[in-house]
Amino acid sequence: MTTSVITDLSRKCHPSCLVCGSDRPDGLGLRFQRQADGSVIAEFDCGATFQGYPDRMHGGVTAMLLDAAMTHCLFARNVAGLTAKLAIRYHRAVTVGVPATVRARIVDAQPPLYYLESEVAQNGDIRTTAKATFWDSACGDLACESDLDSAENRPVCSPQL
Repeated sequence: MTTSVITDLSRKCHPSCLVCGSDRPDGLGLRFQRQADGSVIAEFDCGATFQGYPDRMHGGVTAMLLDAAMTHCLFARNVAGLTAKLAIRYHRAVTVGVPATVRARIVDAQPPLYYLESEVAQNGDIRTTAKATFWDSACGDLACESDLDSAENRPVCSPQL
């Protein structure tokens, strides 16, 4: 079972996102799908536009995909998270012209902090992995006044930095 992760929260928090925003004709247009296990996935074509070294996708684009997948994993749980810490491991080059799958999952949650992992794979071979800490940005405070242990009671507000 899969369900779309394009939620009201994701539209409200970043409608012009380069990765998933529908308001950007120059955007990537990724559509994340929530899986039965709670992870999210999206497909990316790895077009030549994103090349760094010959035949390789630019590492910064790969980092952007990993980060976006983790963000959408949180959106799927009604959390508007901001990246607090991101560690990336490049195992093998992501090849230009070969479709890739980006996947993310929550490893641990200690609101307002969330710990996630993501990966980019091509033909079933993991090319890049990431671990990150995200902060629940609800209302712009490090810790909200509301009950952070319950997603149902979490306020939905625009992030403020």
